[in-house]
Amino acid sequence: MALMLSEGCRRETELMPVHGRVTYQGRPLEFGAVKFQHSSGRLVSADIQPDGTFRLFTLRKGEGVEPGRYTVRITCFESQRPGANVPTDQEIPDRGPSLIPLKYDDYLTSGLEIDVGPDMSNPVVFDLT
Repeated sequence: MALMLSEGCRRETELMPVHGRVTYQGRPLEFGAVKFQHSSGRLVSADIQPDGTFRLFTLRKGEGVEPGRYTVRITCFESQRPGANVPTDQEIPDRGPSLIPLKYDDYLTSGLEIDVGPDMSNPVVFDLT
């Protein structure tokens, strides 16, 4: 019974909608992925759309992510291009060349961070160089 009471009292963390845009050398990045790692270690990702936009959401709870500090990495490999012919017979498929500097593919070297809080109405913009 105590377990039932404690479960009933546990409050769900409010999710914050996060949307934004990724540009590279001043132009929208047309495909790839944006990956956020929460300070607790949780990961959330979104595909980059042809206009450079992305929208983060969780599958179980709905749109948005938990508040907190996130480090960010962005990937854009030839294999992520829509319609790319990626071999499925390889144990570790070749991602092909990166179309942006590889430093953005690592949480430690990307230099990208964001604090997700209550007012996330403005788009997050990542201008990659």
